[in-house]
Amino acid sequence: MSSTAQQVIVQLTKDLTQQDASRLAEKLREAFPHQRVVVLPPGAVVSHSEQLDRIEQKLDTLIAALAEEQDDQEDQHHLVTLDGETIAAGDRDQTQSLG
Repeated sequence: MSSTAQQVIVQLTKDLTQQDASRLAEKLREAFPHQRVVVLPPGAVVSHSEQLDRIEQKLDTLIAALAEEQDDQEDQHHLVTLDGETIAAGDRDQTQSLG
Protein backbone atom coordinates (compact mmCIF):
# COMPACT_ATOMS: atom_id res chain seq x y z
CA MET A 1 0.00 0.00 0.00
CA SER A 2 1.37 3.43 -0.85
CA SER A 3 1.65 6.27 1.60
CA THR A 4 0.30 9.71 0.90
CA ALA A 5 2.98 12.31 0.16
CA GLN A 6 3.31 15.18 2.57
CA GLN A 7 2.38 18.57 1.21
CA VAL A 8 4.20 21.88 1.20
CA ILE A 9 1.64 24.63 0.71
CA VAL A 10 2.87 28.17 0.14
CA GLN A 11 0.39 31.03 -0.05
CA LEU A 12 1.76 34.17 -1.63
CA THR A 13 1.16 37.48 0.08
CA LYS A 14 1.51 39.47 -3.13
CA ASP A 15 0.91 38.82 -6.80
CA LEU A 16 3.84 37.48 -8.79
CA THR A 17 4.26 37.24 -12.52
CA GLN A 18 3.57 33.80 -13.97
CA GLN A 19 7.29 33.39 -14.63
CA ASP A 20 8.23 34.28 -11.04
CA ALA A 21 5.55 31.99 -9.61
CA SER A 22 6.76 29.12 -11.81
CA ARG A 23 10.36 29.74 -10.78
CA LEU A 24 9.35 29.76 -7.09
CA ALA A 25 7.42 26.50 -7.48
CA GLU A 26 10.39 24.91 -9.25
CA LYS A 27 12.79 25.93 -6.47
CA LEU A 28 10.41 24.62 -3.81
CA ARG A 29 10.10 21.27 -5.62
CA GLU A 30 13.89 21.04 -5.70
CA ALA A 31 14.04 21.81 -1.97
CA PHE A 32 11.28 19.31 -1.14
CA PRO A 33 11.70 16.50 -3.70
CA HIS A 34 9.59 13.90 -1.89
CA GLN A 35 6.69 16.18 -1.09
CA ARG A 36 3.88 17.68 -3.10
CA VAL A 37 4.37 21.44 -3.53
CA VAL A 38 1.41 23.78 -3.98
CA VAL A 39 1.85 27.52 -4.56
CA LEU A 40 -1.36 29.48 -4.02
CA PRO A 41 -2.03 33.02 -5.22
CA PRO A 42 -2.99 35.69 -2.68
CA GLY A 43 -6.51 35.28 -1.34
CA ALA A 44 -6.84 31.61 -2.28
CA VAL A 45 -8.64 29.50 0.28
CA VAL A 46 -7.40 26.03 1.21
CA SER A 47 -10.15 23.59 2.03
CA HIS A 48 -8.82 20.38 3.51
CA SER A 49 -11.10 17.74 4.91
CA GLU A 50 -10.80 14.23 6.25
CA GLN A 51 -13.15 13.04 3.51
CA LEU A 52 -10.77 14.28 0.81
CA ASP A 53 -7.89 12.52 2.60
CA ARG A 54 -9.85 9.24 2.59
CA ILE A 55 -10.72 9.64 -1.09
CA GLU A 56 -7.08 10.33 -1.95
CA GLN A 57 -5.96 7.28 0.04
CA LYS A 58 -8.51 5.09 -1.74
CA LEU A 59 -7.37 6.42 -5.12
CA ASP A 60 -3.74 5.68 -4.24
CA THR A 61 -4.71 2.14 -3.25
CA LEU A 62 -6.72 1.67 -6.46
CA ILE A 63 -3.88 2.97 -8.65
CA ALA A 64 -1.41 0.62 -6.93
CA ALA A 65 -3.78 -2.34 -7.41
CA LEU A 66 -4.29 -1.51 -11.09
CA ALA A 67 -0.54 -1.23 -11.63
CA GLU A 68 -0.03 -4.62 -9.96
CA GLU A 69 -2.80 -6.15 -12.07
CA GLN A 70 -1.18 -4.72 -15.22
CA ASP A 71 2.14 -6.31 -14.22
CA ASP A 72 0.40 -9.66 -13.64
CA GLN A 73 -1.29 -9.48 -17.05
CA GLU A 74 2.02 -8.71 -18.76
CA ASP A 75 3.60 -11.73 -17.04
CA GLN A 76 0.77 -13.97 -18.24
CA HIS A 77 1.31 -12.98 -21.88
CA HIS A 78 4.76 -14.57 -21.92
CA LEU A 79 5.08 -18.28 -22.64
CA VAL A 80 8.00 -20.65 -22.17
CA THR A 81 8.85 -23.14 -24.92
CA LEU A 82 9.93 -26.73 -24.21
CA ASP A 83 13.49 -25.52 -24.80
CA GLY A 84 13.10 -22.97 -21.99
CA GLU A 85 12.91 -19.93 -24.26
CA THR A 86 10.51 -17.16 -23.23
CA ILE A 87 8.26 -15.82 -25.94
CA ALA A 88 5.42 -13.34 -25.83
CA ALA A 89 1.97 -14.67 -26.64
CA GLY A 90 1.02 -13.91 -30.22
CA ASP A 91 4.65 -13.77 -31.42
CA ARG A 92 4.40 -17.04 -33.42
CA ASP A 93 5.09 -16.55 -37.08
CA GLN A 94 1.71 -17.31 -38.66
CA THR A 95 3.36 -18.30 -41.96
CA GLN A 96 5.15 -21.25 -40.28
CA SER A 97 3.40 -24.56 -39.66
CA LEU A 98 2.93 -25.84 -36.11
CA GLY A 99 4.59 -29.19 -36.88
